[in-house]
Amino acid sequence: MRVLAILVLCSCVLSPGWVFGQGQSYGEVFMGYGKTGDDSSADAFGLWAGYPVSDGFSVEVGFLYLGKYSKSVLVDVVKGGSDFVTFSADSVSSLNLGVRGTLVLDRGMSLYGRAGLAMWDVGVSVDGDAGDVVGDGHFFTDSSDGSDFYIGLAATIDISPTSYFLVDCWFLDADGIDMASVGVGLGMDF
Repeated sequence: MRVLAILVLCSCVLSPGWVFGQGQSYGEVFMGYGKTGDDSSADAFGLWAGYPVSDGFSVEVGFLYLGKYSKSVLVDVVKGGSDFVTFSADSVSSLNLGVRGTLVLDRGMSLYGRAGLAMWDVGVSVDGDAGDVVGDGHFFTDSSDGSDFYIGLAATIDISPTSYFLVDCWFLDADGIDMASVGVGLGMDF
């Protein structure tokens, strides 16, 4: 398995036309569950690689980790009254496969859009603060996954003929959980 990973990595580095990038992001997940409230955010990390299939278009694969999130909401309980319940996403990640279109502007600047299929995974737990809400205070844990379409936009500025600085936005609605990432990163053409 190690040999296969090394061969794939070497082919990415040695094949002309490959692009590779990584970035540090600000990730955001809105877990509304039918209630309005503040969004929750955390540091995120993304890694992607792509191969151009024609001028201006490439096929890419990427991984995005959006971090951990929690949100407390006031809910009505069965025994009367109300109490705070905390919805937590213990980990949010996505493996993406899609296409990217690039529009080259003047003076080393480019814009691009991306779209594709995101295979996401969210580990969710729900905690209540009072015994009359949930008994022992913890009443739901689940890992949810699925696949949905994502879209993204970015602007790049060339640092050198083979590397660039980018500002990237990425959006996904995963079964009612809105996910977004805004980040900065570096890209490199091989």
